[in-house]
Amino acid sequence: MTRILGQDFGMDVIAPRVRARSNGHSLEVDVLAWSNSRDEVVVVEVKSHLREDALDQMHKTLRDFRDFFPDHREKKIYAILAAVDAPDSVRDKALREGIYLARIHDGQFELQVPEGFQPKAF
Repeated sequence: MTRILGQDFGMDVIAPRVRARSNGHSLEVDVLAWSNSRDEVVVVEVKSHLREDALDQMHKTLRDFRDFFPDHREKKIYAILAAVDAPDSVRDKALREGIYLARIHDGQFELQVPEGFQPKAF
């Protein structure tokens, strides 16, 4: 994921397993990357088997993100769901919602987005 976030997304900082606390609650992100020069943040959630509830979890993370990470409040937020196994129906729904999809094969991450994919800035 480091290569993808650095080369493909131009992120300057890439941090695995980031946890923030606020008002007695916490939010954990599998990988958080950002670029101050581009005012963008990428939130990555890694799953072995991508299911519908992972999309729900990603949306909740994106809704809560700015409250837990106020330093990134003004930045555009992009999302990547990474999975070893992703059923076509869940994969298609994630892509329709503007969430990048990465597949994990032999320990390597590879973006899998169709031509014309339009990512959504959350």
